[in-house]
Amino acid sequence: MKTLTLAAVALGLAIAGSANAATNLIVNGDFESAIGDPNTAVGRGFDTDYAYRSGSSNMSGNPNSMYDEGTWTIGTNPHDVHDLWIDQTFSKMLILNGRTNNLPSVAWSQSFAVSGGLYNYAFDVVNVYAGGDPSHIDFDFSTDGGVSFVNLDSVQTTPPGDAGFVWHRSGDFTVGAGTIRVSLRNTLGGFGGNDFGIDNISVSAAVPEPTTWALMIGGFGAAGAMLRSNRRRAVAA
Repeated sequence: MKTLTLAAVALGLAIAGSANAATNLIVNGDFESAIGDPNTAVGRGFDTDYAYRSGSSNMSGNPNSMYDEGTWTIGTNPHDVHDLWIDQTFSKMLILNGRTNNLPSVAWSQSFAVSGGLYNYAFDVVNVYAGGDPSHIDFDFSTDGGVSFVNLDSVQTTPPGDAGFVWHRSGDFTVGAGTIRVSLRNTLGGFGGNDFGIDNISVSAAVPEPTTWALMIGGFGAAGAMLRSNRRRAVAA
């Protein structure tokens, strides 16, 4: 009975741990939720060096379009906010018109507390412009508030053939307990490049493989069997 109980407890812990560990620490990383005041960090839910545009126009000269460099909006079709960008519909995403100065610039950034250990990350990038110069965006993290960064991954476009292509990036990193800042930074300043759609940003504590849980549960079971065996020997003596 004790062996069964210990295994059951271990299984319950494994299930609960898996559910908690897989929680995305990034707030609104898929950009599907409504945001507040887009001109404040609290309202939009992230930090950025870019300026907000409503995206209600796609024409040059309109202050609500994405023609100005160093601007951002949230939308589903890049052509709706800039008439030279691809006419292709996605789920809601962060759309960026890249900066050409003061680089590298922070296009998107969030800070959050971590307990330390191994973490998984993922994000999607799409090139929204079929022309211009190659563009490059880095996915970085920092443990000192953004003074220095550790690069985790990057995407470099090769226009015009990759316009509309979605890159999916994922991997893992190890970090100590504390507060970290995760950022997407624009690192190239080519005019007519660095126009991105960003989506599905996630960071979560790594979940052990099923075989690891099985070994742990088996270990609990073996420990319980050993306790029963030792107890029987003591009674016989």
